[in-house]
Amino acid sequence: MRIALLFLVLIATVAGCKHEQRFASSLSAGTWACELDYPSGGHYQSTMMLDSEGHYVCHGSVANTNGAQVFTIEGTMKIEEGFVVDTMTKHSNPNASLPHTSRAKIIRQSEREMVAKWEGAEVESTMRKVR
Repeated sequence: MRIALLFLVLIATVAGCKHEQRFASSLSAGTWACELDYPSGGHYQSTMMLDSEGHYVCHGSVANTNGAQVFTIEGTMKIEEGFVVDTMTKHSNPNASLPHTSRAKIIRQSEREMVAKWEGAEVESTMRKVR
């Protein structure tokens, strides 16, 4: 009887535990690529070089029916409580309002890939480590 009671307590304890997804505390240093298509027809692509401190330089472009815009940005990227926090500190557009911080909810993450949905964005973006 005592073993059965312990077994029931163990089952109840395990059943009551919530599975919480854990994310790495940072992206690994290296080169990351991102491409996505917007529902409105635009296309985004970028290559980001990230160092071990979370500082990055990113070269990218956005193309739509009005043409293409090429940009270079710099900043820091970190992961906090399941979100990517990107603080952009330099932009090739001299009219950019800096610093600018944006956040994205991490959907899934591995050492070589991260899928996230940026606040205010319509689509998820996928970053893949290429080097």
